[in-house]
Amino acid sequence: MEPSWIKGRFKAIESYTIRRRNEVYILGELLDGHVQAGWYAVISFNSSIGMSVKIESVSTVKIFGFSRTYTLLVLKDDDMDEWTTDFVFGMKIGNEPLRISEEGPNISV
Repeated sequence: MEPSWIKGRFKAIESYTIRRRNEVYILGELLDGHVQAGWYAVISFNSSIGMSVKIESVSTVKIFGFSRTYTLLVLKDDDMDEWTTDFVFGMKIGNEPLRISEEGPNISV
């Protein structure tokens, strides 16, 4: 059973960054539940450790040559500096599940 703080599950396909904006972009699809700007993407390092990053915006993306649409999460937090952006980007988030939460950094993974 999933913890009650989980509002959605998102399958990340690929990630990229624009460093000068200190933003990380994660392309994927919402598997179930909901996602919205102001909520948090919870990135798990293992079964007990992870981090949450604020979702700045959510967009629908169409890719030429593909019939389906995807969801783009823009992750950015006021506390996110260049080091944090590089750290999250360096995790090479792709082909993995993320959990979506309304709550921020004080949740238990």
